[in-house]
Amino acid sequence: MKKLMVVFVMCLGARMIFAAGASHWSHTTEADFKKGKFNNVVATNLGDVKLSRAVKTLLEQDPKISSVYALAEAPDGSIYAGTGPQGIVLQLKGEKVSTVATLEDTNVFSLLIDADGKLLIGTGGEKGRILRMEKAGEKPVEIFSAEGVQYVWKIVQTRDRMIYAATGPNGQLFEIKPDGTKTVLLDSDENNLLSMVGDDKDLLFVGTDPNGLVYRVNRKTKEAFVLYDAAESEVSALALDADGNLYAGTGQASDTEEIGAAEAAETEKAGRPEGGVEVTPLPSPKPREPKPPEIPKPNPGEPDPIPKKKISLFMGDPALEKILGRPASPQAPGDPNPTPAPPAPTRGRQGATPPVVRPQLPNVPPLNPMPTEGNAIYRIDPAGFVTEIFRQPVMVLSIIEKDGTLLVGTGSEGLVYQVSPAVEETQVLAKVNPKQVMSLLATKDGRVMLGLANVGGVASMSSGFATEGNYISPVLDAGQISRFGK
Repeated sequence: MKKLMVVFVMCLGARMIFAAGASHWSHTTEADFKKGKFNNVVATNLGDVKLSRAVKTLLEQDPKISSVYALAEAPDGSIYAGTGPQGIVLQLKGEKVSTVATLEDTNVFSLLIDADGKLLIGTGGEKGRILRMEKAGEKPVEIFSAEGVQYVWKIVQTRDRMIYAATGPNGQLFEIKPDGTKTVLLDSDENNLLSMVGDDKDLLFVGTDPNGLVYRVNRKTKEAFVLYDAAESEVSALALDADGNLYAGTGQASDTEEIGAAEAAETEKAGRPEGGVEVTPLPSPKPREPKPPEIPKPNPGEPDPIPKKKISLFMGDPALEKILGRPASPQAPGDPNPTPAPPAPTRGRQGATPPVVRPQLPNVPPLNPMPTEGNAIYRIDPAGFVTEIFRQPVMVLSIIEKDGTLLVGTGSEGLVYQVSPAVEETQVLAKVNPKQVMSLLATKDGRVMLGLANVGGVASMSSGFATEGNYISPVLDAGQISRFGK
């Protein structure tokens, strides 16, 4: 039997307020439930509380692991997890977790099982590299490094056994041949190529920061075009479906994340007030009007490649560097407020971060329009038409496509969404405590693995629902003497 329990905690005030009227609380939106504590339940955008998908934690808190950035499945069903900040690579067999490699003082941002069944490991730190591990427990061997590369954000291998590495902080895409030789396939004007996916033929799609571009790169002709310029600063996740539709998720931090983190902190301190402490009744904000769908943009012809000219508008910006957790490109001459680049190599998506501050120089228009609230997933069809299919006050950190639907891992509330583009439906599947779902992996046995951050961990989500769950509200103050509540 499936059970759902909702508990509302009332404050019985000690004040003598006899003339006050009745207090009334109405929970009608997802925001009304946000300050409470969820256990195997989720609040929908319709204001309902429902049982979530069954989520089981496989890796508990480990002081050496703050983030699980990447997941990959080997032919034998073993799951590998790349973590930071100490470069630990984990192996999961069933529910047993073991360490198979420790790279020391680095982050493992990307993993890939190559055509030979070997594990490729992309790192980030003072030097970005790709390592190959022949067998679990054997010392990984370096197969790629390049001058100026500090981060290998994503690795893709094509059918002809070519390996492609999306890197930072100089925004370069490398082609690595089976004999080990390497060339620069794309030398962009961006700082980082954060996401990448291939169509199993000749095309690669790449998402960037700090200008939120989506590139289409033909690896045979070496041509690169900008498919889309998002309003958000960072295209953090990409996925491709069987019909050739590309899905681009954005991960720009904003005031929403700061507010959410502050509310979470208040929730942790929530409890019955002591000795006359004032408690404000929970407000019930009016539901916001839904955002109208974005009008598809025509695409009469191929856009021109971005001119090879370094953009200095955002370089050296301290807020950008804090959000990314990595140094921006060197300061361009004449840029205002020069700031030394911090040495921290991590991608920096743990916890609350301030919004990107985009200083605007005199007579220089902003590169992108300012985004609306939250982040989006954009669908770019094969003809180039763009439609916004998802927007929520979260950061989109990971996307996988499965049977015509998208599974979306987000921060900073730790929500996993299911998006069905065909019917324009979005629903929350699960909520996890570490607040950041950095990576997702659909396994052969039907589970979905979750790589988590803030408290680094690995969890598995099944296709079934939790058997029971509960929601506990924050304290609601009746404002007068009453005979109900606890």
